[in-house]
Amino acid sequence: MGKILAVVRREFVERVRRKWFWVMALLGPVFFGAIIFLPSLMMRGGGLKDIVVVDGTTKGLGERVTAALDRAVTPDSHRVFHAVRVPAGDRVIDSLTAEVEAKRLEGFLILTDALVDSGRADYQASNVSSFTAIVTIERNLTQIVFATRLEREGVNPTLVTRARLPVALGTQKIAGGRATKESAAQSFSLAYFMAIILYTAILIYGINVMSSVLEEKTTRIVEVLVSSLRPFQLMLGKLIGV
Repeated sequence: MGKILAVVRREFVERVRRKWFWVMALLGPVFFGAIIFLPSLMMRGGGLKDIVVVDGTTKGLGERVTAALDRAVTPDSHRVFHAVRVPAGDRVIDSLTAEVEAKRLEGFLILTDALVDSGRADYQASNVSSFTAIVTIERNLTQIVFATRLEREGVNPTLVTRARLPVALGTQKIAGGRATKESAAQSFSLAYFMAIILYTAILIYGINVMSSVLEEKTTRIVEVLVSSLRPFQLMLGKLIGV
């Protein structure tokens, strides 16, 4: 038992003396916290965004899109855009590009009559990685284009919208003989988070054990260790010490 404790003490002291140990001990929680909370912060989108709708349409589509974007809100009831409509014209794009580069404008959306048939529009902005902004624009454009296509075919969009209302399935977990408010998303998120933590811990632990064994083989310390204790004692000491 004394030999095993000697190996454990040596492995522990060797790890603690290294700068990398203290770097990981101090910055590790910060790194994992960033992995958890950074995506949610990016999805919030950073407040109200000033955008311009460059309207190249002839049937009022640009006005509908501008109004929809201006009143669009996030799930927590925060406005996403302050949208302004500008008719398409010469040098409008160049002027708006200069405004975006000067940080006075978040971006601008270019619409043409081809939007209804092609389903394509262009959005140019200083930050195109804002998940909330992109999803909000795509969702509103899809809804308006869908309604316009139905109107063109003589179909009432309101009736179709009512018929396409999704079903909201509520999930509750039964624990202790009663239903709790834990949803499927919460259960999955917790399991996913714990799996990532467990995988990372096992990976780092395995790398440290492997590096310890390789270090002793290259420095010929293993010959001295094997001559004084059994392989089982050596490996057990490493597993505990690392």
